[in-house]
Amino acid sequence: MKEEGTNVYAPTEMHVDDVGPDETHVLASRESRLGASLIDIFILMVPMFLLSFAIMGSWTGFATGAKGGDEGKEMLVTVVVAVSGIALYALINWRLLERAGQTVGKRLLGIRIVRSDGSAAGARHIVLRRYTPYSLLGAIPLLGPFISLLNVCFIFRESRKCLHDEVADTIVVKA
Repeated sequence: MKEEGTNVYAPTEMHVDDVGPDETHVLASRESRLGASLIDIFILMVPMFLLSFAIMGSWTGFATGAKGGDEGKEMLVTVVVAVSGIALYALINWRLLERAGQTVGKRLLGIRIVRSDGSAAGARHIVLRRYTPYSLLGAIPLLGPFISLLNVCFIFRESRKCLHDEVADTIVVKA
């Protein structure tokens, strides 16, 4: 029975918080996330540079870019390197991502990726929803660097979630 003086037409009063880490999941620091990303990028740099060099055919072609009517070759290199980077990243990190939600860099720095509710994210989810969209968007000439910068700038919010975390419904926590 309703209490007297209660407005039956008023909206329900309920406070709903964002789903986030519970007491067992402490958000990783921005610094540890940056460090892990730098380690992962460094691991990928050498094979990706060699792949780019092989596609361009020579150091001169790589250093000068596509010139003299070879604009299509530059775009081909960009697409092949972006797709190969995703594949190589998945190959290097798949087992760690599947078992613990970690990349090599995240493992070295003691952090891991989980779903926003604290459950395991799984390698397929992480690679397909968290990394692939922003890797491909980042390869778009002119617009890509802006999207990549915007993506990482979101980490300065209180939730410490980048755009790729929002899209994939993930958070990064201490392991």
